[in-house]
Amino acid sequence: MELAIEKFRKYCHKYYRSDEEIIELWTNILSKYDLSTLGDEKWLILETVCKSALHCSKQSIARQCLEQLEQQFETTNPRMITLNAMYFESIGEYEKAEEISSKLIENNETDVINKLLALINYLVDICTNFPDCPSSCLKSIQQYCQQINEAIDSGSCIEQNDFKTILIEIKNFIELMNLNDFQQQKINRIISVIKNCSNKFSNDNIKTKAELIKVKHNMISTQEKQDAKIKKVEEKIDELHKEMSKLKETTKSNEIISDVFAYLLQPFTDKVKAEFEKMNAAKNEVKYDFLKCYNIKVLEKIQSNDYIKTDTACMIDNLITEFVADSQMERSDFIELLMDKKDRNYKCHTLLNNYIDDIINKQNNENTIIEFLEENYPCKIIIDDEEKDKLIKLICLNIKLKKKNNLPETILDQHFNIFQHHDDMIHGQLRMPIVDQYKEMGTIVMGKIESGCCRVGDECIIMPNEIHVEITNIYNEDYEIDSSVYGENVRLKLKNIEEKEISSGFILCNDKP
Repeated sequence: MELAIEKFRKYCHKYYRSDEEIIELWTNILSKYDLSTLGDEKWLILETVCKSALHCSKQSIARQCLEQLEQQFETTNPRMITLNAMYFESIGEYEKAEEISSKLIENNETDVINKLLALINYLVDICTNFPDCPSSCLKSIQQYCQQINEAIDSGSCIEQNDFKTILIEIKNFIELMNLNDFQQQKINRIISVIKNCSNKFSNDNIKTKAELIKVKHNMISTQEKQDAKIKKVEEKIDELHKEMSKLKETTKSNEIISDVFAYLLQPFTDKVKAEFEKMNAAKNEVKYDFLKCYNIKVLEKIQSNDYIKTDTACMIDNLITEFVADSQMERSDFIELLMDKKDRNYKCHTLLNNYIDDIINKQNNENTIIEFLEENYPCKIIIDDEEKDKLIKLICLNIKLKKKNNLPETILDQHFNIFQHHDDMIHGQLRMPIVDQYKEMGTIVMGKIESGCCRVGDECIIMPNEIHVEITNIYNEDYEIDSSVYGENVRLKLKNIEEKEISSGFILCNDKP
């Protein structure tokens, strides 16, 4: 079967067709198999066999093929019209053939391409069946028609002048045949319709090309507009990314500045707490609640000078006046900072404590605070001059308070020799002034070890109240360590003491000298 199909394709290729061999292949092999497995090639085989059968006067085979084709294609199909006209001519029913072929050569504009192909093939078949047609003449007609067929099938275009030239050549060759008037009239009529169809086909091609050019232009214009929109969107996205980065940077900067203000305002909060403790110690009745007496609402009333003159409110107002005078800040600015104050950030606490120590020791100055923060945080600090001025004033206030809270040298000398050599300081007695304290799963004190060292489990004493404590944990920055030595800023968790029993300025030292 496959070999027969390959032979059949060879016979059909470019007018190589041998009608007798095609009929022989059909009769002996192809007619006995189900051609539906070949797909659309089945209809090409049936059409070719039908034409070859008519050329060989095998009308029964032609009729058999036509019946199968009519099951697939409508009788108005140009190729079906051609085959039917040829069939009725072959059996001598010329009127019927003329009636059928007239449908093909009617000058209407529907399905121009298929009609043009069918007419060209019809013309070739007529010439092929003409008994006295010279072989050279037939071959030339077939070549011209093949050229037109291939151009139409491939979608390429034959120039109108070239098409006219080909038709004239075909007409000239046909005139060499010995045709009667009826045959001559019929062929001339077919050539005339082919010419009309080719004109229509050419005009349609020109129109289609114009439309394609217009569509292409519109597509290019649309693409350019789309590209411009995409570019604008990309620019907007880039701007948005920059704004988001700037917002993140600003947010981080604001967070750092907020932490710094919280640290610098802590002495005021500690002072308020200490005053509350004094007032509660002298009070035998119900004690003052710190959180109820010191909050944002109370600060707002003090700022507007619209508050009930209670002991606690007056005490807070007096402390504000005192701190404002020491810091040389505007009263309203100081109160607003207190209202905005957040909880302490202990990492920030350690950094700023070291920074203030460096200023006290003449190793730095308060005007470098922004550079100091940018060195210690991976962020650009965004702050206006007014906020920076407040920051510097609070730093100066903290320096003043820290110097004021240091114990006199005579008290320190009772326990330590402050002029010891550096090596002696490491191996000397433990001395750590407490700068802050808070409660977190126990009592924690913060400070810088001024001499000696400490380890987890050491028994110590807090001066001047002489409370014996035990070190249970040591923290340096965010890390927990087993020991710490002279010069390090640490947090120590202590056992056997409460936060309220400790004040800033107390000293942690060895229990036994």
